[in-house]
Amino acid sequence: MGLLQQIGQLLSEPPGNIIYYLVTLLALQAVFGISISQWWRERSNDTALRAAAASGGLVLLRVILLLAGLALLNNPTNAILILPPLEMAANTVTAVLLVWAFVPPARRHPHLNNIILALSLLIIGAMYVFYAVQWRGMALPAANYSSALQWTVWSLLQIITYAYGASLAWRDGRTRHTLYPLMLGFMLIAVIAQFASAALSSDAAYTPAAWIRLGYLIIFPLWAVQVYRQTVSPLLAARQANAPVVQQLINTLQLATQVITPVPPNGRVAEAVTMSAQMIDAAFVGVGLLSDDGQQIYISSNLPQKDTNAPRAWQLSVADWEPLAEIIDYRKGMIFQPKEPHARQRYALYEKLDIGPMGTLMAQPLVMGNQTIGVLFLARRMGQNRWSGRDEAVAPILADYLAQALGNSRQHQADLRKAATTAVSTQVNSSGRLIALEEERDKLQTELDTAQARSQQAEKRAAAAAKRAAVLAESLQMMEAQTLENQDERITALEAQIES
Repeated sequence: MGLLQQIGQLLSEPPGNIIYYLVTLLALQAVFGISISQWWRERSNDTALRAAAASGGLVLLRVILLLAGLALLNNPTNAILILPPLEMAANTVTAVLLVWAFVPPARRHPHLNNIILALSLLIIGAMYVFYAVQWRGMALPAANYSSALQWTVWSLLQIITYAYGASLAWRDGRTRHTLYPLMLGFMLIAVIAQFASAALSSDAAYTPAAWIRLGYLIIFPLWAVQVYRQTVSPLLAARQANAPVVQQLINTLQLATQVITPVPPNGRVAEAVTMSAQMIDAAFVGVGLLSDDGQQIYISSNLPQKDTNAPRAWQLSVADWEPLAEIIDYRKGMIFQPKEPHARQRYALYEKLDIGPMGTLMAQPLVMGNQTIGVLFLARRMGQNRWSGRDEAVAPILADYLAQALGNSRQHQADLRKAATTAVSTQVNSSGRLIALEEERDKLQTELDTAQARSQQAEKRAAAAAKRAAVLAESLQMMEAQTLENQDERITALEAQIES
């Protein structure tokens, strides 16, 4: 326990505790300043408002603890009576405020988090008053606050709060890919470590809040980084949007040139995504093209795949997302706000694509002629629930341009495939006719060979018949000669008989 005691003394005794308060105050002030400025620019950003309110409350708590510590610096007796319950109550309030700031409100009950926060603060305030009076009556000069029952109650409340908040932040797709689950997990580990270490420690001088203070030193700067990341991207987009008109025109023409450059269709879709991301202040840009039968849509986005630089892509059925068929059939763009009836469909699309926390959604059909060939999807960052007038005006025009560019590319590819098919068909027809002629030639040759064979057989039969006729004629001649001789002999014999 030697190292742990040193850490506890470093973070709880002067001048280490003063440095701890200054560092945490600096991080919280950064969170408050960045969040309040972002909310001031965009009043519909609920995430920035919650971060500003929570960080402001935490700054006030830290200032109270710092002033109390400085006031009781030379009075250890009163410090033991006042500071332990005050700090544990402040830690519990910090847990509630962090969970309220990190976890977005429920989709069906957007004000439920605010009600729970108000009730929690009231309960914690009542508990502090009761426990502070109780501790003053039972505290001794050498008492260890971690052995009191109220310290156990405070610790268990913090463990439950951080565990519940971490689970909500991890399960919610809007915060799963942010630092919020990690920060709440850090604090859960710190509170559990504090609880276990105090239970195993027998040293009355040991300060059980050391682990929690160490957790604050880790998560408050991380919170400032997360808020900074959420603020810088819109500022960069706004800087480009507020550029001089000539520069905007030059950038737009350059992007348009990339889209119509003769490249393969996949490359042209990627250029369309890049152009849309440059012209619209959107965290997610997806260009979807319909299949030939109109039942499937292939979406390419500006989000990278995990561990690669290739863009993420999806293949969805039109029936998978209810408003998609309406957008395609009626050829009309739609904007999905959090508080409108279509908010459920917006969250359903985010969950189906698994793209994390996003704000308002805009979907514009890609119409070429009288046919919808695809859909342009645009989504803002989490907490940004309104589109600027510029973006709402530019998006339909951008969709029309992309429809013409992508439609011409698709038609060109179809013409090339048709020409190739025609050439192959012509070649196949020529080859088929040649084969037919060759087959007819072979057939005639076979018939000629058959006729020749039959003629030769007929000639042989005729020669045999002629030979047999000659033999028969010779036989007949011999028979006639014999017959004549026999007749002459008979006549001579008859004449002799007659004479006699």
